[in-house]
This record gives sequence, C-alpha cells and structure tokens, in this order.
Amino acid sequence: MTVDPATARASTVYEGRHYYFCCPHCLEKFQADPRRYLHPDQQAPQPTSAPAGVEYFCPMDPEIVQDHPGSCPKCGMALEPRVPSVSEGPSPELVEMSRRFWISMIFGLPLFVLEMGPMFTGYMPGMEYAQIALATIVVFYCG
Repeated sequence: MTVDPATARASTVYEGRHYYFCCPHCLEKFQADPRRYLHPDQQAPQPTSAPAGVEYFCPMDPEIVQDHPGSCPKCGMALEPRVPSVSEGPSPELVEMSRRFWISMIFGLPLFVLEMGPMFTGYMPGMEYAQIALATIVVFYCG
C-alpha cells in the first residue's frame, strides 16, 4: 500500500528511513515487528516436515504417493499417511467438519422453529426473510 507523506496519519523512522502509515494502528503493528513487514520472504513458514520414511497417499487415487503431507493433485483430497501413528494429533478435516456441524446446528434450529412455528401459532408475516438468511448460511457455508 502506498501512503502519501502529506496526508499520512502516522509515521516513524526505522534504521534511518522514514515510513508513513494510514493509521496509528498500522504504525503499532509495524513497530511491534518491523522485519516481518520489510522482509516478508525471510519470514515465510517452512512446510511441515514428515517423519523419515512416512509415505502419504490419496485414499481416492492410491497411485498418488508423496513423502510429505499435502493435497492430491488429481482430486484435491488430503493425503493420508500409509501407516497411521498415534502421535498425529487431531485431524484438520475433522476439526473443520465439526465446526461446520455446530454452526449449522446454531442456525438450523432457529430455522426449524421459524418454519414449524406457524403450525401452532399461525402465520407471522415477515418471517420468510429470516428463514432465507438462516437457510443461506446453513446451505452455502455449512453444506
């Protein structure tokens, strides 16, 4: 992002050079770790390494084999270790699906009540919009 020095709301000097910022919050983030913003290529996270000798394969395409975790180039599915170990930790896919399940429950139960409620209480105008909003979240994000 380029900030005009004449209209900058914050500025600082680091290693003899002036830096201008659009807001004081950006200045605080920069001052906390200037090297992160000046040299982002040096701060790149290293890919996760697998223990020696572990092979990862695609459950849908078993001919796809790699020596590191990742996704299948054919179907995009996460590669699984050929021999599972106890120390792997929680599956990222299970964590994501569990989160989506609980979000769908949070929005799906009110949707159910709004849809079935008129059977007992009678028609309430305007509830269609709330149902559309709740159903959109459940179908397009959680589904």
